[in-house]
This record gives sequence, C-alpha cells and structure tokens, in this order.
Amino acid sequence: MNEKESGKTENIFKDLGKRIDELIGDLSSAKENLKDEYSGQIEELKRNKETLQQEISGFKERNQHHFDEIESSLERAGQELKKAFTAAFSVKTKKEEAEK
Repeated sequence: MNEKESGKTENIFKDLGKRIDELIGDLSSAKENLKDEYSGQIEELKRNKETLQQEISGFKERNQHHFDEIESSLERAGQELKKAFTAAFSVKTKKEEAEK
C-alpha cells in the first residue's frame, strides 16, 4: 500500500471513529431525553398500581364470605373428582385383572 492509499485509509478510520463518538454522544443524550419524557408516565403507572392494589384488597375484604364459599365448594368438588377417578381406575384395574 503506498503512502497516498495509507493516508486515505487512515482518514477513513479517523472519520469512522469520530462518527462512532458522535453516535455514542447522541445515544447518551437521547437516553436522558427519553428518561425525562417518560418519568411522569412511569410515576403515574406506579400510582395506578398502588390504587389498584388498595381496591383489590378492599374488594376481597368486603366479599370475603363469597370467597370462603367458593373455596369450600371447590374443595368439595375436588374431593368428588378424586373419588370418581379412584372409582374409575379401580374398576379398570379389576377388569384388567379379570382378563388375565
């Protein structure tokens, strides 16, 4: 490579380095701008989350008796399903043994 080509290559790398540095600077400032732009919305989301948690907690307290009834009903239904499966598999097992 002659000196002229070497100089062009060196200039290209210098220009590339300069552009990369500019891009990094632009990204840093964009990050700060976005942070400022969305900080209000983020704070609002945090407040909404807290409000929603309070509302759900209040709803659960006001309707605890319903939840207790539902839980009890689900527990009974689960026990009945267990009995049904046990009976069904018991019958299947007896049939398999009889076939042997």
